[in-house]
Amino acid sequence: KPESTWNNSAAIKITRNKLSVDLSLYHNVLNNFINLVPSGQNSLTIRGAFPSYVYIQQNATFKGIDAEIDYLLSPSWTISGQYNMVRAKDRRSGNFIAQIPADNFRLGNEYKIPLKKANGTLTFALRLNYVARQTRYPKEQVLALENGLTATISDFAPPPADYLLVEPQISLEYPVAGRTLTFSIGATNLLNKHYRNYLNRFRYFTDETGTSVQFRLSIPFAL
Repeated sequence: KPESTWNNSAAIKITRNKLSVDLSLYHNVLNNFINLVPSGQNSLTIRGAFPSYVYIQQNATFKGIDAEIDYLLSPSWTISGQYNMVRAKDRRSGNFIAQIPADNFRLGNEYKIPLKKANGTLTFALRLNYVARQTRYPKEQVLALENGLTATISDFAPPPADYLLVEPQISLEYPVAGRTLTFSIGATNLLNKHYRNYLNRFRYFTDETGTSVQFRLSIPFAL
């Protein structure tokens, strides 16, 4: 059946001196929502047994909040916070929808140092990313088959534990020949946290990537 959606949203942005608040609310009604969910059964192949997924359709309701706050402690120092939340339910059964992101909190701290002699900017940033454990998921789902029978499906494993990631970054902006070059070095999962992402299908087998360090050089140009 074709999927149809009724979307309702509201947003407000408040800026007062050093404070900026951005808040968005949404409430979406979906008919015949198409979702790929774990079947709870393994598929046998010549390489072995692997988790299998099935497509199902549900009449769902999605509602959530996206919020962001920025505060300027000084002309060079900014702190920020973000929160993302989504709730999704099947309107027929009242069960939660599978494969929905867990609540996410992010805190940021950024400090800029002007380099007057070089006419550039040195920026230090530190971000904390906390992802809660997903507790709103269906334990079992009953599917109606074409022959009038029903089938019960479930996930292969419960959602993984919550986790906190530390992400520092240092960047340098420097003008060269009329263009601003940006060089940065940053790390994700600085503390080498062992964690698994609920939305990653590889979570049944292995952890997410450990400490990763990136070097970037940005050179703007026009074609």
